[in-house]
Amino acid sequence: MLQYCRFPLPAPDEAVTCVAPHDDAVAVGSSTGTLRLLDGLEGSTGSGVEIRAHGAAVRGISWDASGHFVASCADDGTCGVHGRRAGASTDAGEWEAVDAQHHATPLRCVALDPRYASRRERVFMTGASSGDVSR
Repeated sequence: MLQYCRFPLPAPDEAVTCVAPHDDAVAVGSSTGTLRLLDGLEGSTGSGVEIRAHGAAVRGISWDASGHFVASCADDGTCGVHGRRAGASTDAGEWEAVDAQHHATPLRCVALDPRYASRRERVFMTGASSGDVSR
């Protein structure tokens, strides 16, 4: 059954720019460069985890299969991967930046290897507004 709930954003001038669900969570990117990780698929609309990930609007989000890593990219040409610390809850302090890329052009999409958590060489790819695809 389809369920609808509104996720409140803290600023009235802030817009949702992208959304990516994963099992019992949802990642929401905003026009301010903030990435929010919410326990949204259970119907909870609490504040969740707020990560100040970028200096411009978030354009793409990708989870790995385990849900322990999430990548995001933005108009400022940055791409970041954040990981949940071992045994962590969904508290904001339990997530940390684990990888980053900087590009000269705005990024439009990101894809995180589904097995990112279990690989020795962790891979993610980005697509830029210039047409470049990077690994």
